[in-house]
Amino acid sequence: MIGDLPNDVGLALDDVLDPSEAVLGAVTTLAGTLVVTAHHVVIVRSGRNYRPQTGVRSWVISSAFDFRYGPPAGGMGRLVVGTGNKAISFFVKQRDRDDAMRLVGLAHGIAHRAA
Repeated sequence: MIGDLPNDVGLALDDVLDPSEAVLGAVTTLAGTLVVTAHHVVIVRSGRNYRPQTGVRSWVISSAFDFRYGPPAGGMGRLVVGTGNKAISFFVKQRDRDDAMRLVGLAHGIAHRAA
């Protein structure tokens, strides 16, 4: 779903984003929330309080940024965010696939304009 963020996700974003940086889209799944702004892709994982090092991850969107959606399997789709050993997977339910694909397209458009 793209729209309102859960309150705890909004609070987590306060520590990562510039106060003037607006959220352009978000998808919340069981694993957490994927957020796209004009400058960043952020993953706020569920249970992040138990893993403070990896619970909130942020990437600057640039021409070198990699963000792709793998084919769905078993009712889940896999987003790969980042490059090299800093890349992580974020799993999206089949029903959220269209919203996730919109976010991938949005981030690709921003990265293309940054090139």
